[in-house]
Amino acid sequence: RFKFDVAVLQLDAPFPPGLVTAPKISAPPDDPTTPFALLGYNRMGSDHLSGRFDCPNLPQDSADVLMIGCEVTSGNSGGPVLAQVDGEWQLVGVVVGRIGGERPAAFAVPVGDWILEHWRAAMTRAAARTPSTPPGQ
Repeated sequence: RFKFDVAVLQLDAPFPPGLVTAPKISAPPDDPTTPFALLGYNRMGSDHLSGRFDCPNLPQDSADVLMIGCEVTSGNSGGPVLAQVDGEWQLVGVVVGRIGGERPAAFAVPVGDWILEHWRAAMTRAAARTPSTPPGQ
């Protein structure tokens, strides 16, 4: 079940202001000609970020999975899928798998309302488990 292959990390402390800008989250664009961008580190060279910004949106039978016409390598699972939405790159999916052969492709789950709903629920559960005062204070 690809749809649920997403992990959310909770940091102990926020990043300093201005250090990181979180991407906007959006549903994938309705225009099937909009290319996707794939970014990631693979297991063989985790010190080098690689990416492509010209990956075609391939036809598929399900709205629950994106098929993307770019090859991904082992270790790219969980990486972002970006697309131009309203003139800026936004997070629209997460890589979950690949197929090889003559025409390699990546599978991704689309994000949007689904991930936001689950992220908010996870943060609510974490807040209920986390004491408001650090231990020893």
